[in-house]
Amino acid sequence: MSVRLLLIGAMLTAALATRTWHDLRRQTPRVVLNGYQALAVVFHVHTHPLSSAALTPWDVVTEAQRAQLDAIAVTPHNHVWAAKMARWFSGLIGGPIVLVGEEISASQCDLLAVGIDQTIAWGRRALRTIGDIRRQGGIAIAAHPLPGDWPGCDEAVARLDGSEVVHPLVFGNDENAAALRAFNARGEMAAIGDTDFHIGQFGMARTYVFARERSAEAIVEAVRARRTVVYDRGRAYGDPALVQLAADDGRVPRMAADAAPRRLGTVDGAVAIAGLIAAILFGSRERTTLER
Repeated sequence: MSVRLLLIGAMLTAALATRTWHDLRRQTPRVVLNGYQALAVVFHVHTHPLSSAALTPWDVVTEAQRAQLDAIAVTPHNHVWAAKMARWFSGLIGGPIVLVGEEISASQCDLLAVGIDQTIAWGRRALRTIGDIRRQGGIAIAAHPLPGDWPGCDEAVARLDGSEVVHPLVFGNDENAAALRAFNARGEMAAIGDTDFHIGQFGMARTYVFARERSAEAIVEAVRARRTVVYDRGRAYGDPALVQLAADDGRVPRMAADAAPRRLGTVDGAVAIAGLIAAILFGSRERTTLER
């Protein structure tokens, strides 16, 4: 093996090692306020395959760790087996809490079922779907409830446990942001911030759930009790008392600000780029030499 190939391998290995070390040293902050665990949660995560997403069930678990999330709800379209796989893998590696869920295509709107165990039939009216979710002990969350996505779903508002008030659809779009806020204000629903992950930045929008303990059951209970806080562009939504509690302490708002889209660090990014450039330049020369 030539010196050039050894150099390429060393540079790429250094980039991988640096990135891995950086990820391992990122610890999810533990915040306890007034007896509640302030848990960073994303309730809307899709996986590959069968859910139009880029990452596998085990990949979303490791991405949740990198994003310093305490919990995620894996919600593939109209099935739960991928969520169960993610839960198993996270338990194996000691990762974040994984709540089993699915995004259900009801006849009038999309609903997130979180904290369930069995697949729920899709294509039914929203009220019947919510009843099925409740019978499994789960919570029902309105997924991206823009006016065009929720025709005729007024009947469901009173039964919902939460609705997405912050979602990637609101970034740079004041009309969408206002529509999600208006929907949440129509009923007694927990404010939910979600990434709706398919591809891109993991955890850019998240919910801070004030749970009595660190468990899937406690998270579900907290959402039912509307103990959530969500941040977007300096605004806070959710339980007013908890918003004030978090503001007085200061840690949760800072954590929310730190959840902005991540960039590669200067050192590991530079090493990775250098390794790729070396691979392109030296690798092409190496092939030319061999061909001669």
